[in-house]
Amino acid sequence: MLEEKPPFLYNLPVDDTFRIFVEQLREGKTTSLKESINTSFLGISDANLKYSNPVELMGTAYLAEDHLMIRLSMTTKAMMTCTICNEWTEVPVTVPSFYLSVPIEEIKGGIYNLEKEVREAILLETPRFAECHGGECPSRNAFKQYFKNRDEDGDAISPFESLDPKKFN
Repeated sequence: MLEEKPPFLYNLPVDDTFRIFVEQLREGKTTSLKESINTSFLGISDANLKYSNPVELMGTAYLAEDHLMIRLSMTTKAMMTCTICNEWTEVPVTVPSFYLSVPIEEIKGGIYNLEKEVREAILLETPRFAECHGGECPSRNAFKQYFKNRDEDGDAISPFESLDPKKFN
């Protein structure tokens, strides 16, 4: 008698959100990609960074001889803490032109999964720092004394520029 396997192994949901089926692109066919994707796939668990909107992904995929060609644009919004006042601020994250060429022989099973590349592109375009009010944080004046001073030309003034480094060697 064969051992029966639990039914949950057969009923796993298959998410085709990031998948491109190469066989559907044969004979000059192109597929349009238009998705609104929940940002949970980004796997971010940072106390100072959250993604507030889904990733809006648009693009096309087609075959060019022995390569899968993918052209995408992506947008979302990130919530980050202001580097000045530490309040939450929303920052747009845009990847206007993302191009990818994958040799067909590297695609196992004829299905290409874009998740890793989309995640990487979004994370690379997310700014490291943000300032609320479009870069004009109201609390900036309270911290002005800690910022670099500038001369009339806008160049940073260094308090140590008059020191001769040869004296300290």
